[in-house]
Amino acid sequence: MGYQRRKIEAVRLIISTVIALIAVYYLRGFTHFNEIISFVILLLIDIGVYFALAPSKQARIDKLKREDTKERMQLMYDANKKIRKLKFMQRNIKDKDYLFLVRDTIKTANNLMGYLDENPDKITKSRKFLTRQLDMAVDNVKDYIDVNRVDIERARVDKFEEQSKNIMKILNESYQEEFLALVEDKLVNTDVQNELLENKIQAEKRISM
Repeated sequence: MGYQRRKIEAVRLIISTVIALIAVYYLRGFTHFNEIISFVILLLIDIGVYFALAPSKQARIDKLKREDTKERMQLMYDANKKIRKLKFMQRNIKDKDYLFLVRDTIKTANNLMGYLDENPDKITKSRKFLTRQLDMAVDNVKDYIDVNRVDIERARVDKFEEQSKNIMKILNESYQEEFLALVEDKLVNTDVQNELLENKIQAEKRISM
């Protein structure tokens, strides 16, 4: 049980006990019940009020739906922010081939986002794309721009640019596969899919070293 839930339960218990004590106090003033009967009445009132204060099943369901909707909206907002960042950074890309790959990846990402807008029930299934995988694309472009800004030998820059292109191809292919899997409702284990993607990228980096 979480801290917030324990706090709510404690408040319910305190309120029900206070109400029960007040009720028994007034009842004894009018009826002169003995201690045992008073205790039983106190217990019954306490339990009754405690359960009466419990949120209904529907209220709990509604709360979960609100929390789920809020989480999905946040995921989409953050993802759109990353795509806007990619669009902004592309103006600093000089290599036409790499620029084409970045634009193609942005297009695929936008298509995926458009589909998720129309099918919000599938947003949580795409959590890895909306978070880690888009971060990979942003990091790839950022690293490319940073390398081209520093004064290092051209051969090393060319090698890094080739690596960046290959990684962007891998990312775009992954986005396309995920888009297709979502449309066909075949997206199952995104953790495994994300791990495979990261392994491909790491392998590409080792080859390019």
